[in-house]
Amino acid sequence: KNKLVQKHEIFRMAPRLKKALHVAEKPSVAKSLALTLSKNQCSNRQGKSPYNRLYEFELDFNGPVLHGRWQHVITSVTGHLLATEFADPYNKWNSCAPRDLLREDMTRIKRYVPDDKQNLKQQLEIEARKADALILWLDCDREGEAICFEVLEVCHAVKPGLDVWRAKFSSLDSKEVTKAWNTLGRPDKKKSDAVEARSELDLRAGAALTRFQTFRIQHKYPGVDATVSYGPCQFPTLGLIVERQKAIDNHIPRSFWTLDLVTTMPNNNKDLLWTWRRRRLYDKLPTIILHEMCLASIQSSQLESRPVITHVSSSASTKTRPLPLSTVELQKRSSRWLKLSSAETMDIAESLYQRGYLSYPRTDTDIFKSSCDLRALIDLQRTDPRWGNFAAALLDTVPETAPGAFKWPRQGNRDDEAHPPIHPTKSAGPNEFQHAREKKVYDLVARHFLACCAQDAIGRQTTVLLKLGQCEIFEAKGLIIDHRNFLDVYPFETWRESSLPSFNQGDVLSPKHFKRFDMNQSATQPPRGLTEADLIALMDKHGIGTDATMAEHIKTVLVREYAIREDNTSIFRPTKLGLALVDAYDRMGEQLNRPDLRAKMEADLSLIASGAKQKDAFMKETLITLRRVFDVVYDDAAKLDQAMREHFLGGSTAHHSAPSGNSQPFGQVDSSGFISRCGHCANSMNLHVKTTNDNKKRYALRCQSCNENYILPEFAETFVRLDLDCHLCGFEAIQVTSTKPDGTQITKNVCPKCLRQPPKGSNHRGGDFTCAHCLCQEHCRLAKGLSSTPICPCYSCQHSSMRLFRLSNDSICVKCDTCTAAIYLPKETVTVSVLEEACPHCDQTKGNVFCIRVKFPKSKCPNGSNANPKVCILCDTYLKDQLNFILRRGTYPPSSRTGGGRGTSHSRGTAGHSSTGLGRGRGRQTTSSASSSSMSSSSVAIGSGQSKLPPPPPRPPTVGNFR
Repeated sequence: KNKLVQKHEIFRMAPRLKKALHVAEKPSVAKSLALTLSKNQCSNRQGKSPYNRLYEFELDFNGPVLHGRWQHVITSVTGHLLATEFADPYNKWNSCAPRDLLREDMTRIKRYVPDDKQNLKQQLEIEARKADALILWLDCDREGEAICFEVLEVCHAVKPGLDVWRAKFSSLDSKEVTKAWNTLGRPDKKKSDAVEARSELDLRAGAALTRFQTFRIQHKYPGVDATVSYGPCQFPTLGLIVERQKAIDNHIPRSFWTLDLVTTMPNNNKDLLWTWRRRRLYDKLPTIILHEMCLASIQSSQLESRPVITHVSSSASTKTRPLPLSTVELQKRSSRWLKLSSAETMDIAESLYQRGYLSYPRTDTDIFKSSCDLRALIDLQRTDPRWGNFAAALLDTVPETAPGAFKWPRQGNRDDEAHPPIHPTKSAGPNEFQHAREKKVYDLVARHFLACCAQDAIGRQTTVLLKLGQCEIFEAKGLIIDHRNFLDVYPFETWRESSLPSFNQGDVLSPKHFKRFDMNQSATQPPRGLTEADLIALMDKHGIGTDATMAEHIKTVLVREYAIREDNTSIFRPTKLGLALVDAYDRMGEQLNRPDLRAKMEADLSLIASGAKQKDAFMKETLITLRRVFDVVYDDAAKLDQAMREHFLGGSTAHHSAPSGNSQPFGQVDSSGFISRCGHCANSMNLHVKTTNDNKKRYALRCQSCNENYILPEFAETFVRLDLDCHLCGFEAIQVTSTKPDGTQITKNVCPKCLRQPPKGSNHRGGDFTCAHCLCQEHCRLAKGLSSTPICPCYSCQHSSMRLFRLSNDSICVKCDTCTAAIYLPKETVTVSVLEEACPHCDQTKGNVFCIRVKFPKSKCPNGSNANPKVCILCDTYLKDQLNFILRRGTYPPSSRTGGGRGTSHSRGTAGHSSTGLGRGRGRQTTSSASSSSMSSSSVAIGSGQSKLPPPPPRPPTVGNFR
């Protein structure tokens, strides 16, 4: 026992090793780092996350940051740890108007750890609690910097005092890792802010315009059944494809004529093609005259009229070696020469990087800095059987000016200050890769690196000019290559030799030297379709996306079926949907398919990353611009409908991919001759009537062209054209007067289409959708709809939101999304709008409670009272004090399934309702005067639609009693 105590004391008094937690971006990178730093002496174990192992070792380190012996734990994330989404309920499509998604004050963004990464989050938390330092080995670009702060957010939540360091590296070879380990720095919040800003703006703009487009055209045209998405980079990419396709389709061939001359010399018997200096003429007659003059010169017997060599010159010529390899160039060259898509290329390059064969493949840099040891990198390739001799010659040839010797690469004009150009980091034999595509990509990168370190190809070019007739000049060129240099290792580029016969100035050619002299007709050709290499080059030119995201944008355009890629030619062609969307935005005031808006945003993001601009100011400014753009698009929505009809219907009208069930003939044409206009084909719709089995008349408007019926409201009797078009679907609005069986007449303004097919953006819950439910007040004077923005959490079910809702008798209530709880406003209420201002009392206690502005008729308000007050539906005393006189007049919404009935207490009417019952009628007071006075002044009546209701939750005393 004493020995055990002594052993425990020794262990307790021993100094605890400090622990450093290292986090890499991918599991393979974590393993490589652990093997390098521990010199293959690390152990590994499984943590909470089955995909992210933990590597452990101890290491003595006396660098500028960590001193002494430390215990090290290296693990990884798998890309971004946090996801970005709209906070509930705005992540639901029908939660608010699409424009509201562009307002920070109304729709909130949340950052959260997805369910599939909860185990990884717990693993980081467990390790962070035991760590003294956090070292981040994320990729050294903006996205990597953003992931740094995501990991930091999770770790600091459990251990705020954690010391944080950032390692910057461009490859996983031991030299680069050791250098990063010895030069640890701090994470850069500015770069992370730029990524967060882009992510939030892309989410807001994409969601707003995606919902707008989808609500507008989904299920209305053949094949348009999926979500019609919008992306700030995806649409300009589509715009480039459509622009090229239109240039091809709109091309009008133009005829031109050329003169083609071929000679042969007796001493070599090779044909020599001469090029006409004029190239071509677009007028046939002058070409005929010149052809006849030259032909006469060839056939002339007079020496002074014969063809003569007027100029012979020889000059040095070079073919320039390529610039160092950036991501964009890798994608372009891989697409052009290896026939790999940009997405495939980046996946393969990323895999080769993680296995240590290549440097980091996502870089915009095309400059090798003087600190790069290029000779050491070339030396790694000496053993390769394919280009080892070339690499050895680069290093061994002296002097450096001699052909075949090493020469420092050309300097480009881009430097992202994060990574060098892409280059091989270790040698790989031809049989080292299992997949042929990996071998191809590595081969391209290695050959490109050696080529850019070699010298330009050098040759001599000879130019000969031949004069026919008085002034027509023909040209011939020959090339002799003296030193191939980089061409010996870079077969992707060619420089062809062509020899010329020996000519001297003043030589005269006889007719026997001329083999053919023709005048040929041809026509101009349309531009060729866009290949992926062409598309990437245009995206790079216009600033669409980054070097790391271009491949994803192209892939998204294809996945969304806005464009296709032809299998045999790899040419991009837009689909009908892609053409229609771009045509629509071309006609609008804001052309969202143009790259200008995105290019400006990318430039501003670069300023944020460099610290020249603040994120908050940028967000405010850009969201104002996006709201303005959205308003223009919304106002011009009819142009989207027009473009869709043109491309999908060809000016015809059938707008559904399948019969809708309303295509059968509906009765007979009504004798009144009433007509309206179809919003799909713009043709007239006749009023049809039929008699039901119970001898009632039902009416419908029928479009004969579309073969579609639009059923009108029950009990309808009279119809009036309003000369106004529905802003949502383009149909002509009409006024319908119905007489119910009890003799009550109701007049409604309706859109024949929206009546039975409410727009998806509405918060309508059944029944006829009339103009009284429509939310387009800014664009249509008939619209009287209420905002779908949530006002407050439901007081009954506690997990849903309550929103404004207009009943069939035009009265207004606030109803829950899921349960039957409702708050009824007085019938005299003209309209209600939801304000952006939160209630200072309820927002703190109940969360997300917004004030409303209620409008009442001035004629029914007491002198001096406010007819347009701003109130809180839950706690404001204005409703209690100012609206009592309206309630005493007995003007209440009639009882319905969603509200009270006679109630469950002994009292009837609102003059004497209690906390457990709610009735109707004049009222018979049975409670105490104090209690009834307080209750009678309540401005709202709440019902759950059940005969027996549960006891109410406690409410603020100024509101009255709720149930």
